[in-house]
Amino acid sequence: MNIFLLVIFSLITIENITAQHYESYQKLKDTTFYSHHLGYAKELSIVVPLEWDTAIAKKFPVILIFDKQNKRSNQYILNTIDYMTTNYQMPSCVVISVASSFEKRYAETVHQPTTSKGKAKENEQFIFDELLPLAEKELRASTFRMLIGHSRYGYYTTSLFINRIKDLSAVIALCPFYQQKGVNWADSVVHYYPNGHQPVKYYRAGIESDYMQDYHHFENQVNRNHINIKGIEFKTADHNVIPGLTIAPALYEVFYFWANQQNLYYSNTHFNAAQLDTIETQIEAHYGAKMRLSIGVLNGKGWGLLERKEYQKAIEAWELLLQEYPNFADAYWGIIEAQKELKIDTTSTIRSFKACLDRYNYYTPQEKEEMLKELEK
Repeated sequence: MNIFLLVIFSLITIENITAQHYESYQKLKDTTFYSHHLGYAKELSIVVPLEWDTAIAKKFPVILIFDKQNKRSNQYILNTIDYMTTNYQMPSCVVISVASSFEKRYAETVHQPTTSKGKAKENEQFIFDELLPLAEKELRASTFRMLIGHSRYGYYTTSLFINRIKDLSAVIALCPFYQQKGVNWADSVVHYYPNGHQPVKYYRAGIESDYMQDYHHFENQVNRNHINIKGIEFKTADHNVIPGLTIAPALYEVFYFWANQQNLYYSNTHFNAAQLDTIETQIEAHYGAKMRLSIGVLNGKGWGLLERKEYQKAIEAWELLLQEYPNFADAYWGIIEAQKELKIDTTSTIRSFKACLDRYNYYTPQEKEEMLKELEK
């Protein structure tokens, strides 16, 4: 009886661990996508930021996480992305988790020189010719592309970083290895020698000691002027623990430049709208794709200016926020407060606030109702 209760408790605990509770994201859908290149359907899970909306043309970086079927690892990575986004350490992203069945996973990540059954090339075509174009067309994904893969998919995403570096922005390889029969990525030169100011490419790896020598050999083939590469050795960590140990610092380092530029805007006490344009231009030059600052920072800038009684500048800051996130109705609250201090009629702003709530679904129906009640007060 005690064993039975222990099993039930364990099942409940696992369910709670893998439950999908996000602060900055929402599950869009679980679906299947038929790949003509692979010749079968792939299971996908799509998570988007709360501010994502089909009615808004703004785009988001895209992250592909492989091995969705590993629920514990996949959910931990998703929760880490959510945590980093909520705390303004990385931009909001479209995140697609891709499952692989036990029967097909080996073939998807092995190349023809290793075995005639290898479908690595077909998998590459699925990713770059089918899945990523779909994400750009249907999910508002930008050209910033990150791949996250564990074990065999750590090996495979490393191979894509080498072979398709111009089509990728970053790879986080968890427990990768670098050699298979007939294939040695440790000896492979990464051909990325851009002229002028070209985007920085990121490679991060959490590595078991058995493969650290291969990693160092691979690292020596990389041109560090244009590729930001780092591998961390875990000497005693279990193979299945390394993803959790690696993912947060890897994401932090990839998006450090973005977060630092964002902080320059937030911490500067002298508000200048042109400064935001300069910062966004620098971010785009660094990553090769536009990345908006987070809602929290843009909103906080407005409230900071309001607190310092710089009412007109506060209004300008919130108007900039609404240019980036037109569905964030809370910005109108701040504008109304500043207009009241300046003795400006708020009728037009209130009308825009109501229209925002009516048009977009950033807020739940209950939240909208509460906001309208508060407005009446």
